[in-house]
Amino acid sequence: MCAASFYYPSEEAEGHFEEYLIETYEKLANYNFEVNDKRYKTIGNANLFIIMSVITTLLTLGCYVPSMFKKDAGIQEVKLIGDTDTNNIKIEEKSKAKVQEEENVE
Repeated sequence: MCAASFYYPSEEAEGHFEEYLIETYEKLANYNFEVNDKRYKTIGNANLFIIMSVITTLLTLGCYVPSMFKKDAGIQEVKLIGDTDTNNIKIEEKSKAKVQEEENVE
């Protein structure tokens, strides 16, 4: 046995090693593709849910904000006083400031 053949593999061994490397790279590339595909789908779903939540928030604000500028926006407490049998009902409204004032007095 020559000393040089001890350190350098034969051509047959190099061929097997190349096949092994190619198979390993294929397996890793396929796995990487599957992982990246799942990430892509997850990011797509996350973006969709973010857009849907922004739209629903804007719709909700669209209904809520205009009601803040109405005449009765400052009303904190509403009481119906009277007799329901005779339909003699009086509506009593108190503003936020008046309700807070009464709480401070008590």
